[in-house]
Amino acid sequence: MTAEYIVDKQPMMKTSMHSESEQEVDIISTLPDSIVTHIMEFLVTKEAVHTSILSKRWKHLWKSLAILIINSNQFDKAEFFKKFVLKVLQHRDYSSALRKIVVKHNGHIHFHILAKIINYAVSYEVEQFKLDTFLRNDVRNMLLFHPLFYLRSLKRLDVSLRKSGWIAQLPVTLDLPQLVYCHLRHFSFTSSDDKDFSNPFLNCKKLRTLVIDNCNLSNGKILCLVSDKLVNLTIRFCFYFYNPFKVTIYAPNLEAFTFAGRLNSTNNHEIFEHNLDFIGEANIDVLCHSSIPGVEETLKNWFRRISNVHSLSLCLQTLEGLSHIPDFPYIESMGFSKLKSVIVRRFAETVPLPKGVLDYLLQDSPLAERRIIQGEPLYSETYDLT
Repeated sequence: MTAEYIVDKQPMMKTSMHSESEQEVDIISTLPDSIVTHIMEFLVTKEAVHTSILSKRWKHLWKSLAILIINSNQFDKAEFFKKFVLKVLQHRDYSSALRKIVVKHNGHIHFHILAKIINYAVSYEVEQFKLDTFLRNDVRNMLLFHPLFYLRSLKRLDVSLRKSGWIAQLPVTLDLPQLVYCHLRHFSFTSSDDKDFSNPFLNCKKLRTLVIDNCNLSNGKILCLVSDKLVNLTIRFCFYFYNPFKVTIYAPNLEAFTFAGRLNSTNNHEIFEHNLDFIGEANIDVLCHSSIPGVEETLKNWFRRISNVHSLSLCLQTLEGLSHIPDFPYIESMGFSKLKSVIVRRFAETVPLPKGVLDYLLQDSPLAERRIIQGEPLYSETYDLT
């Protein structure tokens, strides 16, 4: 009995396993094309294209993808990347909708390839466009991106140009009424000939998150940021950027504010020309240029403008700037009475904090949590905003 039972049971187990395998294949094969292509959209486009060799059914599925993600790291040579991009744009199903384009290119992307990508995005009225690349100082790049800034379907725009020298210029006003998220790196803001200020986001009525990363102001004196919907704002200048332009902010619903860069002018306080009482979270990484008189006083005025925050993040260099304020620590309180947490970033654990600065900041919030972490300041070139 026992021997017969074992002999009989083994084939049954094999049959059962085989049936389960067949069932899995059947499930995949019965999925409609729309679901299969949706799954493929989570792949990098090169991997999605490779599925065309699986069977006749899969041969053309990638051509209906609504999301294109292209990364130069997957190609051994720049020429291979160029040919792949051209073939994808040429052979993709022109009748299929396109929602999102993501391109990451570690080298200097060819002007004609970039122009084709941008024109393709505009022609299909994409909702999301993300580009991360190096751009040569070519005069043709000056107006290359302008079609994007008039793409009224666009909801998310993320363009990071590395070491471009600000050769890519923004129009005076962006016509992006649906834009919710915007990150611009190494662009040049412009103003009208008869005005001394630039207000590029005036028509972006739905903008909630804005990141201005190492940008320049080509003409005019002041960058104006006026938005009723803006919730998160980041302004970042790299370490070597000595003369950041002036910024005025009017955003009554702003909740989180980040500023990173070098403070070397007593006029930098104008970045806080409007009251920021409603901010709940602030990240201030300021490197004070100690050879210029008055910068510590300006830094003190900055902190008083954001004294209602409940979360404050600083770098070690910012604390050092505060410690150099004349008569410190025998100066009036900054007024941080609502603080719940403070985070200080320093390069290494062995680097000591300036004596008494943290206690001074927290004198009105003695129960606030203190955290000392290791990390680069936000103005460092190695820091990559995402």
